[in-house]
Amino acid sequence: MATGDTDDMKSRLRAVFPNWFADPVNSPIAEAAFTGFASGLSFVYSYIQFAKLQTRIKTATGGWLDLAAWDFFNTGFLRRRSESDDGFRSRVLKELLRPRLTKAAILQMLLDLTGRPGIVIELANSSDLGSWDGPAFGYDEYGGWGSTENNGVIIIAQRPVNSGLPIMSGYDSPAGGWDQNLFGLLDQSDLVGPLSDADITAQIMRTIAAGINPTIIITG
Repeated sequence: MATGDTDDMKSRLRAVFPNWFADPVNSPIAEAAFTGFASGLSFVYSYIQFAKLQTRIKTATGGWLDLAAWDFFNTGFLRRRSESDDGFRSRVLKELLRPRLTKAAILQMLLDLTGRPGIVIELANSSDLGSWDGPAFGYDEYGGWGSTENNGVIIIAQRPVNSGLPIMSGYDSPAGGWDQNLFGLLDQSDLVGPLSDADITAQIMRTIAAGINPTIIITG
């Protein structure tokens, strides 16, 4: 017998039931009455416990968890295809308290989102691009042209592992060949995986500071 189940409710009813029967425990009429009322009360109790769980993100389940995420993020943060409650809950709680705006925050977001590290290059930051006569610069090795205008930044993100198109080969792969089923030219819309490029771009835009003009590059 567990708290709130039919047997528990039945025992509670018997404990306060008036002495209308010589033997209320073994009376078939009393037993039927107790069982009927106890079943209804047990059903109500289970729904109270269920409702209690749905009032907190840490215990919400199913559509109630999706509704909690919708309240905070609207359409900007949805459950992924076939994602479990625990997986989605972990992402929601992390997103609620996520640091934003800084380079470190963007890099952490990309790692959390895709499981792979990203790169952030501030075009006005010589530490990212190197400088003439500086130690961090070399043709075809490290460095690049920067700019102090328009708050430019280059953000390079990697798609999650296993993104792509099933059974399709790629360049430098021995399974590919012209006019073969395992090789072809694809559009980005053909790619499948847990995240689309649009999802990654949208999350970047929610994390960077206002006034930043990013060039977003998403690689395989």
